[in-house]
Amino acid sequence: MSRIRRLALALAAAILGGLALAPTPAYAHGEETQQAFVRTSTVILYDVEFSTTSMNVGDPLVIRGKLRVMNSWPDHTVAQPETGFLSIVAPGPKFLVKKRRLNGVSTPQSVRIEKGATYDFMIRAVAKDEGRWHVHPSFSVHDVGTLVGVGRWIDVGPGEVTNPATLARSDERVDLLTFGLDRVVTWHLLGAGLVLAYMLYWLRRSVIARNALVEDGRGQSLIKRRDLVTGGVFAVLAIALLAGGYLVTRATLPEQLLPLQVARLAPPASEAPPALVESEIDRAVWDDAADELRFTVTTENETGSAVHLATMQVGEIEFGRAMRVRGDSVARPVEQTTFTVAVAGRFLREHNLLPLAEPQVRITGLLFFEDRQGREQVTEVDEVTSPVLPGGQDLG
Repeated sequence: MSRIRRLALALAAAILGGLALAPTPAYAHGEETQQAFVRTSTVILYDVEFSTTSMNVGDPLVIRGKLRVMNSWPDHTVAQPETGFLSIVAPGPKFLVKKRRLNGVSTPQSVRIEKGATYDFMIRAVAKDEGRWHVHPSFSVHDVGTLVGVGRWIDVGPGEVTNPATLARSDERVDLLTFGLDRVVTWHLLGAGLVLAYMLYWLRRSVIARNALVEDGRGQSLIKRRDLVTGGVFAVLAIALLAGGYLVTRATLPEQLLPLQVARLAPPASEAPPALVESEIDRAVWDDAADELRFTVTTENETGSAVHLATMQVGEIEFGRAMRVRGDSVARPVEQTTFTVAVAGRFLREHNLLPLAEPQVRITGLLFFEDRQGREQVTEVDEVTSPVLPGGQDLG
């Protein structure tokens, strides 16, 4: 065996050995790699509540909240919102979603949505694997991607889980976690065996020597008549495997085949509660020197009770203590109030919410106002009223 071939085999063995090592779990917040304008101006999930953060395998987890398809949807950048799907995001199939509801309507499949609509959602999931998992409610929009709400760490202890269901035609009671698993494994092994044989046929030859011939312009000399015949045999075997799988399935399950269901529901949007205030962002400024984003809010109280700004949410992140209000944010009855909100630049960069290097430099999100009776109003910060000027410039 030549020295070059030994080196190639050693390198291949090292690569395969590295791939075989158990990967280190990833704990990063992958949702924060999305562009800020996608997370903040498409769909926002808010008022998210988890029924528990400690449970056992087989126990239910209920997630409730609201989602808003933003009026500030970037029409000229991403596709229009037409179809969405409610689910959860976790590090792998650690939970089994049993129920999904939007405004009380069962939505096991994708649904039709409309811009500006707000929906109450409920997700009921069951823990499948023991461990500590970071879980988010999620809403995927066709041609846009998956948007998530705030996540929670869920500690899952040992237990047992099943997913029982009754077959419609035979009334047979089965566990969907294992039903038909032997059939799935069999066909996967047959397909994998065919692919592995095809790979070994070609990989048994020297890789480096072939590359040298290709670089010299003699690549056609590598393919022999035997190779063409062998490739044809593998193609025939692949077609036979597909056809055989179809025929075997039809013969053994003649009465249990059900086509994929493509019905699209359109759950009704929530009715907006009576307005507490009229609000508008007059200007938004990024101040390099102070390393903060400032925006000026003008509110006009339309009730007989004082109303104040409780918090603001951008994307899945609620600002909380990172938001500082300068001036009096309490709007008294039949009064107009103007105040300034400042958000630390470090906080925005940490969560990838600073859009200064993106094609849409703006601030979009939700303002939450409350009165003394605990009533809440959610107001959208939209594109028209909130362009962001960098460098400490002012709109006025």
